[in-house]
Amino acid sequence: MNAKENEALAELREHERKIIRAALPLGRELRAIRDRKLYRKAGYKTFGQCCEKQFEMKLADAKWYIRIAERFDEAKKIAAMRDLFACEPDSIASA
Repeated sequence: MNAKENEALAELREHERKIIRAALPLGRELRAIRDRKLYRKAGYKTFGQCCEKQFEMKLADAKWYIRIAERFDEAKKIAAMRDLFACEPDSIASA
C-alpha cells in the first residue's frame, strides 16, 4: 500500500471507531429496554411499537444497533478470555 492508501485506510478506521462509539451506548440501552420489557412500563405493547413511537426508529434499525452492541460485547469477552489464558504455564505455577 502506498502512503495515500494508508492514509485513506486510517481515516476509514477512525470513522468506524466513531460510529461504534456512538452506536454502542444506543444498542445497549435498546437491548435493556427490549430484554427487561421496559417498553411495557412506558405503555407500549411491543418493543417495535416503542421504537417507532418513542424513538422514531424502525424495529429493524433498533435490532441493528442491538446486534452491534451484542457483537462488540461478545468480542470483548472473548478477548478478555484470550488474555486470561495467554499466561505462560510457568507463571501460573509460580504464582
